[in-house]
Amino acid sequence: PDGGCLGDTSQKKSFCPEEIVEAACKILQEAGIIIDYIRSSKNGWVDRCHVDFLILLKNGLFLPLQSKKTKKAAQRHCKKYPHIKFVLIVSRDKPLATAKKIRHIINNLVRPLTHIPPLKR
Repeated sequence: PDGGCLGDTSQKKSFCPEEIVEAACKILQEAGIIIDYIRSSKNGWVDRCHVDFLILLKNGLFLPLQSKKTKKAAQRHCKKYPHIKFVLIVSRDKPLATAKKIRHIINNLVRPLTHIPPLKR
């Protein structure tokens, strides 16, 4: 089973940041901005590294990405796991808005190495 909100009835009534980020990753993959991504599974290897996604960039590097609903939750995660540098606050974004946020992170991360085309949609 996938990590995040799947099977968690307490969050079914609200929204699931992992679902939105996964949809955003699909947009980025279709646009050729990322090669692929791995969504963590509950208690799987990626989950035990305290990230929700590993995103394979075109330069061969992986971007470890954690998604949170609120700034407070993101701050708690950063304090508990200071080695995780990319924590995205999703806050009911549409997948395209989240894809643009991730693209911005990627662009800032790899700018010295390569050019990332603009996201069109």
